[in-house]
Amino acid sequence: QQGSSARVSELWKRRNLLPFLIILAAVSLNQLTGISVFVQNSIQILKDSGLSSEIVGVLGNISISLVNFAAMTATLFLVEKIGRKKILIIGTSGLLLSLLMLYAAHALLPAGELIGYITLAGIVLVVGFFAFGPGALILVISTELLPTNIRGVAISIAFTIGALVGTLFVSWFGSLSASLGYAHLFLIMAGFVGCYLLISLFIPETRGKSLENISWGKK
Repeated sequence: QQGSSARVSELWKRRNLLPFLIILAAVSLNQLTGISVFVQNSIQILKDSGLSSEIVGVLGNISISLVNFAAMTATLFLVEKIGRKKILIIGTSGLLLSLLMLYAAHALLPAGELIGYITLAGIVLVVGFFAFGPGALILVISTELLPTNIRGVAISIAFTIGALVGTLFVSWFGSLSASLGYAHLFLIMAGFVGCYLLISLFIPETRGKSLENISWGKK
């Protein structure tokens, strides 16, 4: 117990605080992208968006799973070639554009099946870009950026808080979508992803570097 307390106290030391807070923010924003909402409620979102065909909805759900697998596989092949930071920036940028597309469709277009198909495309893109970037890399980056003496406790705290954030967001999604509407909710998600993109710009590249050679705030 004393060892755990000592490791927790190490988190607040200046050399450890910045990487811990960056990882904590990234893990929490991972959940606020809405990825769990899209994965768990995609069929309902598509129905609410005007896609009445259950067959299309189910096929869309299958497409989401396939894109998720393909994107994560692509990350495995590319991560050592182009680096963690570039993949994270590509993923969060794609997420941001996909959510803005969903916002524009729901805010500007009249109700109908067209919005439903655009929503399906948007959800597939959201899942794909998330799996390619943040989803595949957050644990890897967390492990590589955090010093060994605080790594275990820091990751435990960050991912516990992230799981809590994700659970709350999923549980509140129904009431939020009913009160705000999908357009505004997608815009809020895009705002969270915008914050994530800004954070990713400050996350140093870790490919081929030891912890001692990583410089914070540099590309």
